[in-house]
Amino acid sequence: MTLGILLVGLVIMAVVVAVTVANANTTIRSREEMTAFQSADAGLDWAINILASQTHASMGDACADQVPSTMTINGDDVTLTQEYTVIRGGSTVELAEGVCPLSTDATSRVTVRSTASTPAGPGSEGPVERTAVGELIPVPPQIGLDKAIFSNASVNLVSGTVLEQSDGATEPDAHVYSNGNVTCSSNTVAGGTVYAAQGDVTLGSNCTIANDMWASGFVHIGNGATVLGDVWAASSQLAATGYAVTLSGNNSEVTGSLLTNGDVLLSGSKSLAGNVYSSAGSVWLDQVDVGGSIYAKIAIDFKQSGVGVDAIAATGTITGDNNNKTTVGRDATAALTITGLKKVFGTTSPLSPTGAWPDPAEPAFDFGDNDPGYPDAIEPPLREDLPKLTMEDEDLELWAAQGWTIERYSGVCTADQVDPLISSGGISVGTGRLIVFDGCSAPVQIITSDVTLATNIALVSWTGFTNQNASDITGTAGDEPTLYMITPAQDGLNWSGNAPACPASTELYDIRVGAFKFHDANVFAYTPCDFDYKTSVNNASDPWVGQIYAGAAFPGSGAFKLQMSRVNVPSAVEDPTDLSQAANLTIVSRYDEHG
Repeated sequence: MTLGILLVGLVIMAVVVAVTVANANTTIRSREEMTAFQSADAGLDWAINILASQTHASMGDACADQVPSTMTINGDDVTLTQEYTVIRGGSTVELAEGVCPLSTDATSRVTVRSTASTPAGPGSEGPVERTAVGELIPVPPQIGLDKAIFSNASVNLVSGTVLEQSDGATEPDAHVYSNGNVTCSSNTVAGGTVYAAQGDVTLGSNCTIANDMWASGFVHIGNGATVLGDVWAASSQLAATGYAVTLSGNNSEVTGSLLTNGDVLLSGSKSLAGNVYSSAGSVWLDQVDVGGSIYAKIAIDFKQSGVGVDAIAATGTITGDNNNKTTVGRDATAALTITGLKKVFGTTSPLSPTGAWPDPAEPAFDFGDNDPGYPDAIEPPLREDLPKLTMEDEDLELWAAQGWTIERYSGVCTADQVDPLISSGGISVGTGRLIVFDGCSAPVQIITSDVTLATNIALVSWTGFTNQNASDITGTAGDEPTLYMITPAQDGLNWSGNAPACPASTELYDIRVGAFKFHDANVFAYTPCDFDYKTSVNNASDPWVGQIYAGAAFPGSGAFKLQMSRVNVPSAVEDPTDLSQAANLTIVSRYDEHG
């Protein structure tokens, strides 16, 4: 192959090539060597340019088109070779040089060598050869870690807890997700949507949810509690065994709509601004006003209550108490009798002979990006599994690809040794420092004294973290660094089911920290086991700005103040073996292989 100035859409001007790449190392000794290296480097660019656009499935064809590949660049002979490491049948296979992947392989690493030969200059013996080498790895799309708190187990937001939305966010985004129950104690604020994908939601007095609430089980909204959005409950409970949804007590309020499959009790509440919908049950109202419409599969019962638009009972009755407040703002429609309504401002009639439900009256339901199943049975939230965040060598390479410096620590795992390591500037020249603690037999002790973050710091401990003291974690105003505490998914944990099986009666693998005081710093915590913040956040502290992902978040904690801030976790990626997915090969090392 002979290439001049134009090469497959890539303009190569080797005379002015400037090599400015990550982890680049060159050893140039003469003008001829420089010329040879520039040609080799241009050949490497050409190969990388082609590989970068491939999927895993198409990588083999792209390789076959290039191997073996010879070309002429700027008068120099250039030869390209490639070596692949692939995942084949669940195992890692290193292919020999020049052997291309199969269409069923997932590429995990590529080494490209570009060797250029330049004619000898005056006084030189023979041609000069230089080789440019590029090491590339695929970077799968990152998983969207979009929850402020993610817990595989139940979550108890204790009294005084405050979860704030992101700074500048237009919508409440401090979401809480649980694969168990969610309990919101008194005087607590959650600045986002609350999901109980495998359980129930209970709101105590004066608990405020700043967005929607969605449970696979029942929902209980207590005295003075407020939901500034919709409530969805997939429970089919009927009154004989407990209501699917209760809204009770003075001044409790829902500003959106309420949708469920079972029976609904609204009692003594301030108001419900939207609609009420039960796909299989009845609705009872006692001293409460509904701003929208009520749709009940069976019956509706009014006591000193009103509905702003329509009241529809698909198979049963509508019953009122003839109180002056017992009114329907538009139409009352039932399959059987309608009695005891003081005033119906529209029509009073049976359902159509087909039994079809009328279209929803205004205000209409607005589900945003979610689909709770309306107008059929209300569905539970889709289960999300705790991301399986590993930190093996291939994961660390994903961090390195984003500019992190990787350090291995195998010393004493106590705070007197670890804290100075955190506070030191280290050798970071890029995004930050990632420190892996190897060989610890117990959780790593951290931050028993004040620490200052000179850069982003990611701490990785195979045994978890522990802290007892109220210590300061201080960053830099205007350029808040992030502290990561990561206990990875690993062989010591049985992850055969939807969640890891953590050892009982031990703090191994947990993250258990005391009352940190944060100043101009962000924080991310991940553990497959327990995360426990032992005491309340110090009043002199900024909030915990960041996210928490855990097997069990807050198993028994003090009041907590968190401000949602999405943290970049380079190794939190989608399944790298999806062959139809773009491989997104990224160079992690580029150097001059000089003999």
